[in-house]
Amino acid sequence: MSTRILIADDEGINRLFIKTILTSNGWTVDEASNGQAALELVEKHEFDIIILDVKMPVMDGKRAAAEIRSLEREQGRTSTAILGLTAYAEKELVEDLLQHGMNGVIHKPITEKALIGKITAMLDSKQV
Repeated sequence: MSTRILIADDEGINRLFIKTILTSNGWTVDEASNGQAALELVEKHEFDIIILDVKMPVMDGKRAAAEIRSLEREQGRTSTAILGLTAYAEKELVEDLLQHGMNGVIHKPITEKALIGKITAMLDSKQV
C-alpha cells in the first residue's frame, strides 16, 4: 500500500513544490488550501502523514492539528503523524505546536533533503 500524505498550505506554489518532491519519491499526495479543508479530508480519508502550514486563512495549522487530534480520539483512530511547516524558528512556537498535536516541525525555506529526511524518519518510527 502506498504512503498517503496530506499537504495543507494556502500558497499553491508551496503545495506544488512539496507535492513534486513527495510524488517523485513514490508517495501519494492530497492537497488542501487551509486547515478547515484539511480537516474535512481527514474526516473522509486516513493519511500516513499530514503536513500543515502554521499560518493559513480559515483555520491555521495549530488549530487544525488540535482538531485532527480531537477527531482521532472521537473516532478511536490511531494518531497520524503531523508535521508543522513554518518560517519561524522560535523555541516557544515549536513547543506550542508540539503541545497542540504536531509531532515535528520543518522550517521554511524547505529543502528537499530536510523534507525527505523528516518524512522518512516519521514513517520509520511509525513502523517500529
